[in-house]
Formats: sequence, C-alpha cells, structure tokens
Amino acid sequence: MSAMTGKVVLITGASSGVGWATAKAFAANGASVVTAARGKDELVALAEQIEKGGGKETYVVTDVCVAGNLEGLVAHAIEKFGRLDCAVNNAGYEGEVASITELCE
Repeated sequence: MSAMTGKVVLITGASSGVGWATAKAFAANGASVVTAARGKDELVALAEQIEKGGGKETYVVTDVCVAGNLEGLVAHAIEKFGRLDCAVNNAGYEGEVASITELCE
C-alpha cells in the first residue's frame, strides 16, 4: 500500500505537462485527485485516463487568477472526497512580468 492511498490531492494547471503527469502519478499511487485548469477537453481526457487506470478523479474547469475560484476548488474537493490533504499549485501564467500581487487583477 502506498503512502498516498486514501489521500486527496488538488492539482492546478493539470491540463498538460507537469500538472498532467503529477495527477497521473498521484492517482497511480492511490490518491484521489482533483484536477483544475482552464481547458475542459484536456481535463476530461485526463479524467478518462485516470479512471481507466482504476483511479479516483474529479475535475473543475477554472481560472486560478480569480480568488473565489480557489475557494471553490477546496470546497469541491471536500464535497467530493470529504477532505483535502495536499495541493500542487502548478498553474502557470503567460503574460506581462509584474509583481505577483498585480498579475491577476
């Protein structure tokens, strides 16, 4: 049994690259995963792969630049799986270079 069995992990930026691979790795090691990104088609494809492999997954199409959306992600994880043990904040932002407090205004 993996140390991740029974844990719930939230992964932002899960529609590709590192986020996608991270979600699959956590699921393969027994964690229930909540994936989040702006790309619905990609999240659906990831969910299908995780579930086909026997994993537990739920996704939320969201933009993490909106503070209220972050609160909704945590609420969704708790609603679906009863808890949240870990978050992987992988979402990236392409655009202007500025202070983090100014990027998502």
